Amino acid sequence: MIDGDLAGFSCRLPSTAAGFVAGLGRAGPLDALAHPYALASRALDAALTLGLSGLVEFEQLGILPAALADDDVARPLEETILRPLRQSGAAGEVILETVRRYLVNDRRLNEPLPRCTPT
Repeated sequence: MIDGDLAGFSCRLPSTAAGFVAGLGRAGPLDALAHPYALASRALDAALTLGLSGLVEFEQLGILPAALADDDVARPLEETILRPLRQSGAAGEVILETVRRYLVNDRRLNEPLPRCTPT
């Protein structure tokens, strides 16, 4: 345990990560892991806040960790991007939902859409 987080070190990542969320930092020598650990912690915090699951790398999250941790970063994003989309009605909500799904799917655009089955 480090600062209340379960921390571990491994030479390779698990092939699946169902049922949990983990923030990942960059690989490096043991005596230089302070910064990668800090990035992994920020990735975990962002993933938990956003409801993500599985293995989450800091670099995959783009500006999200900064926006979640710093109001000076989040406020302009809210004012210039999110608020106008929310105010634009149904079309804006569709765009926001599309972006949310894009992030949840690890920024993969080529994932097949789930098939709908009649109920």
